[in-house]
Amino acid sequence: MSLRNKILSILLIAGMCYGLVDLAVQKWIILPSFEEVENNRAQINMDRCILALKNEVDHLNRFCYDWSAWDDSALYVQGKKEDFIKQTISDEVFLTQHLNAMIFLDAKGNYVWGQTVKLGEEEITPLEIKELSPENLCRNTTLINHPEPDHSVAGVLLTSAGPLMISSRPITNNLNTAPIVGTLIIARLVNDEMMNPLSKQTQVDFEWWSLASSATQQALQPYLSKLTSSESSFLEKSADENIVAVYRTFPDIHQHNSLLIKAKTPRDITAKGIASVRFALFSLLGGGCVILVVLLVMLEKIIIKPLSIVNHFALEIGRSGDLTSRIHLNSRDEIASLADSFNQMVAQLHQARVDLMERSYRAGIAELASGILHNVRNSLTSLRVEIESLNQQIQDLPLQHIRQARQELDNPDLPLQRRKELEHFMFMAGQTMTETIDRLADGFQNIANPVGQIEQSLMQPDRLSRSANTTEQFKITEILHDCIALLPKGSRQDIDIRLDSGLNNIAPLLSSRVALTHILCNLLSNSIDSIRTAGVNGIITIKGGLDTLVGKRVLHIVVQDNGCGITEDQLKQIFQRGFTTKQTGTRGMGLHWCANTINAMNGRIWAESRGTNQGAAFHILFPYEAAAETIGFSV
Repeated sequence: MSLRNKILSILLIAGMCYGLVDLAVQKWIILPSFEEVENNRAQINMDRCILALKNEVDHLNRFCYDWSAWDDSALYVQGKKEDFIKQTISDEVFLTQHLNAMIFLDAKGNYVWGQTVKLGEEEITPLEIKELSPENLCRNTTLINHPEPDHSVAGVLLTSAGPLMISSRPITNNLNTAPIVGTLIIARLVNDEMMNPLSKQTQVDFEWWSLASSATQQALQPYLSKLTSSESSFLEKSADENIVAVYRTFPDIHQHNSLLIKAKTPRDITAKGIASVRFALFSLLGGGCVILVVLLVMLEKIIIKPLSIVNHFALEIGRSGDLTSRIHLNSRDEIASLADSFNQMVAQLHQARVDLMERSYRAGIAELASGILHNVRNSLTSLRVEIESLNQQIQDLPLQHIRQARQELDNPDLPLQRRKELEHFMFMAGQTMTETIDRLADGFQNIANPVGQIEQSLMQPDRLSRSANTTEQFKITEILHDCIALLPKGSRQDIDIRLDSGLNNIAPLLSSRVALTHILCNLLSNSIDSIRTAGVNGIITIKGGLDTLVGKRVLHIVVQDNGCGITEDQLKQIFQRGFTTKQTGTRGMGLHWCANTINAMNGRIWAESRGTNQGAAFHILFPYEAAAETIGFSV
């Protein structure tokens, strides 16, 4: 992964992590605080509804007090003012005070006067409320038993006509002192006509249900089961999450559940909180993108681009081997300091290379001589083989028999038949000697080529040195044919040396003919030895062609055989001085000399092999033109 991609990945991961952390904070810390405020507001709205109901009960209780602590009411229940009802209580009282019931009882709880009505717009009509009938009231001790003048019973009473908001107070004198002479009960039906004004008054949208019937209680049991007392409540969010509903019960005068109240509060606080969180997230996203772009641009300009220049420069040096190039950065930061240090290192490396090449050249004079002697030894080997072959042919000639036949033929008394046989023998021996002389002539001609090669190596050592890089124009096929001809016939017997047809298409090149000849002879000789070691029918294939490397034309030659191959460990050492795989006592100079020579020609040599008995291939790569610049390969 590139440095740019790494930095981008780090910034993106850091941004994502920060965004996730911020989202988690917004979702689990900030938004819950909005919801908590909203839930508190919903609880407050419910408290306002309950308080409004209690205020209505208190208002009814105070109205009841005004009528119960009155001398006229006390005289009436005692039977002393019979016209009290006619003079004070009319339909107007019920309509203006929204009363549905008013009942006077004496001190014993007997029914003195009462009226339960249904309110119309301008008139009232009778309404039956069983729970307020004389039969039932006398048994309701909660409403009629008042131990002291200030005692009162006020709240909700569930009746057959519906829930009643009821107040019961003792009837006393104007000073509200003993004795208690009766009981006054007034009531008001709890219905929508009473609740709707309360909703407007509290500015809370709420619903209510009467718990008078068992069917209603059964239907509302899921809510009632969560309310353990009249003071408890629970919250419920609507399906669309636009409303928060709070449920709570309102007790009756017996402290039983009489009403279920549902106060609905819009979730505008949470909506604003969500909008704020979204705005914060989008702001964070937008700001993060801007910061990311700015950081990338700045990092690209300050860090990535200079580092890319340094990296490209280092790679280019690795490809071209040109240690004279330098980096130039127009800055004064640490990267510029790194570039200056790199320039100094390259300069020192260049100087070290120059010094090393100079020392290598000076020390290579002896190595050059060793290489020449190595090649001379190879040529002498072929000479020795040819001479031994010629000597064996000479020894095989029947010279002794010819001398004996000549002595017998000089005898004049030799029988005619014996003379004919000897003359025929002499004729046949003459033909044999003629053929042998022809073969000897060919053998001496074969000896002449290695001798010429030895003479050329000894007479022109400067052509193999770095100081006198003499070049000639020649075709690569000519060199290859010369190398094959220089190989001893005995050593290359039964080995098929194949030249790829593509070699003929290579135009003449300008290079060191002698050096290239020695290199190819060494490689062919090593391939023959490898095949002999493997004991197989040998095939040596020589291929080649022109290629382009780092913008320069190069000649690529491959010498491939099917011999014993090279192990992986041997591949790492095969061009080292003194390393050899042969068991003949050689010093391992050939491939080392080849590597140094091809390197001096600004080329490269390397070997490939799949392993033991898998054959091997040697690659030679060097500039195609004499004036070509250094390619920069290393061995």
